[in-house]
Amino acid sequence: MPGSGTVVPPEVDEVVVPPEVEEVVVPPEVEEVVVPPEVEEVVVPPEVEEVVVPPEVEEVVVPPEVEEVVVPPEVDEVDVPHIAAPIESPQLQ
Repeated sequence: MPGSGTVVPPEVDEVVVPPEVEEVVVPPEVEEVVVPPEVEEVVVPPEVEEVVVPPEVEEVVVPPEVEEVVVPPEVDEVDVPHIAAPIESPQLQ
């Protein structure tokens, strides 16, 4: 189905969720979220209270070339059914 994926294009080298965003939701209709190898950093700031990827999302891919994925302790919930790289999170250590 066209448009069923969320793709960060290769020319983007940083993905930042701004502090004023309180919730990041990937809706069930999105079947794939792809962060390409050229993206060096994905940052979710402490003010973001919840990041939810529902079970209907079949694949979340963060390739090994992504140097850092940081979810701070203030984020209440990160629900990712399938992920190809570890998430660095202080509350999980």
